[in-house]
Amino acid sequence: MKIYSKFVVMSLFSICCFCVKAQSIKIANNLFKNGDFYEAQEIYSDILDKDTNNLKSLIFMGYISLLTNRLEESEKWFNKAKKIKPKLSVINYFLAENYYRQKKFELAAPYYLAIRRKAMAKKMESFSNIEPYKMRIDFDAIRIRFIITDPLPIVEVIINSEYKGYFIIDTGGGELILSDDFAKKTKAEFFGIEKSCGFGGGKKAPLGHGKISTITLGNLIVENVPINTLNLNQLELGGYKIDGIIGTVFLYQFLSTIDYKNGLLILRNKAKYRFNDILVNCSSPKIIPFTMADDHFMMAKGTINNSDTMLFFVDTGLAGNAFTCPKSTIRKTGLIYQKDRRTKSLGGGGHFNSYPMEIENICLGDVCVNKLHGVYGAFPVQIEKSFGFNVNGLISHEFFRNYSLTIDFVEMKYLLSE
Repeated sequence: MKIYSKFVVMSLFSICCFCVKAQSIKIANNLFKNGDFYEAQEIYSDILDKDTNNLKSLIFMGYISLLTNRLEESEKWFNKAKKIKPKLSVINYFLAENYYRQKKFELAAPYYLAIRRKAMAKKMESFSNIEPYKMRIDFDAIRIRFIITDPLPIVEVIINSEYKGYFIIDTGGGELILSDDFAKKTKAEFFGIEKSCGFGGGKKAPLGHGKISTITLGNLIVENVPINTLNLNQLELGGYKIDGIIGTVFLYQFLSTIDYKNGLLILRNKAKYRFNDILVNCSSPKIIPFTMADDHFMMAKGTINNSDTMLFFVDTGLAGNAFTCPKSTIRKTGLIYQKDRRTKSLGGGGHFNSYPMEIENICLGDVCVNKLHGVYGAFPVQIEKSFGFNVNGLISHEFFRNYSLTIDFVEMKYLLSE
């Protein structure tokens, strides 16, 4: 995973509100920090009814629309804010992400350049007159069987028509990620490197930017795919050397289901399928709303050990475990980790120390699972406050293990079924 939004918090909360409805701004900011986005948006909207050029409210209206994936609405707010302060970095940051999600890469490129993400800008520019994630028109849906499910699901893919690779499915990853050596082997295009943070244990690592001509999954060929590259040379699961990661940005292109219970990755054409099409055929369906920051940080509300409601990052890539969290959540909840059982764990940024935790229950929305395993020390500490709201923990693989997880990026809802 990666994160480039450290300046977002400083920018958002330092913009002067010119003493207009200062108390309302404060209330809205507190709601936002706690993850009550819609409630905060109502207050920002009320402020704009009285002061149409209140910059802070304009930016938050755009940001909340982006978090909830209402992209046209988000674009409108940010463009209005840009007219007031055209060089403000936080506006360029959000417009880059907005156009990126819309697959308008040429429009995104200058905004990435404006925030000094040169490699990302070059990658976006390389898609000039090229359709990203191109698929055949008659594509309906594919089902790809997991090679293994634990400690993480692995599927077989083919890159650039001839190079077979084993990829884990991990919503903690952003774009399709290729290991450095596999990217070279497959002759992927390369545009440069950025220093990335947000990995397990707070580690950082060089993250490359590139592009591949095709990825083949089953009988589906997806053309013109942006990628990241990462050193995964030491990553081996279940006897398989891992060549890459299927992350949230790739899953975003479909109505996607990670069916842990039946060992399947299901990718549906989201132009043909809707959330309700899946819902009618589900056993004991549970619907959970989520939001998404940056390009892949999906957040949903839940509890741990009957705590107050918190905001969790849904990152399915914590191998074999259900939960990790920052120190602040340990303090709030009284969670106990076993200090005498230190283990060396491996994440995308390298090795870090971790400590096991036994967890009585975790709830995500209305879905509750008992007797789970967690690990302290694995939380990517940079994300706790970097988005302007508090991220209290990370919920992962073991929690979802007996479910089918469908992710709908149009409705911004999870569907969990048994």
